Amino acid sequence: MRTVGLGKMSEQWRQEIKEERTKADNRNSAIELRANLKKIDELKRKIEELEDALQNSELRVELLERSNEQWQEQFHHSQSQIRDRDYIMGEAMTQVREVADHLQTLAVQA
Repeated sequence: MRTVGLGKMSEQWRQEIKEERTKADNRNSAIELRANLKKIDELKRKIEELEDALQNSELRVELLERSNEQWQEQFHHSQSQIRDRDYIMGEAMTQVREVADHLQTLAVQA
């Protein structure tokens, strides 16, 4: 069975078309693979950037925690100093009252 004027049998044409379709599919697959590889490389770069950002953030958190601890220590020290000052001021006020009372008693006696 020959097709008129083409010189090949229809089965040969079908086989040739099938081969060409397979080649085209393979080329398309290769193009898709290259595109996917580019996407994978981009994602790898983004992952590296995110890992770097995460590491930097973790270091910042560590520094902030240390700074917070130092501020808390300083705060507690300041609170202690304020309590001591308040106690001393209270004692001084008591002594001033006692002296004022004593002076008033002396003034009454005089």
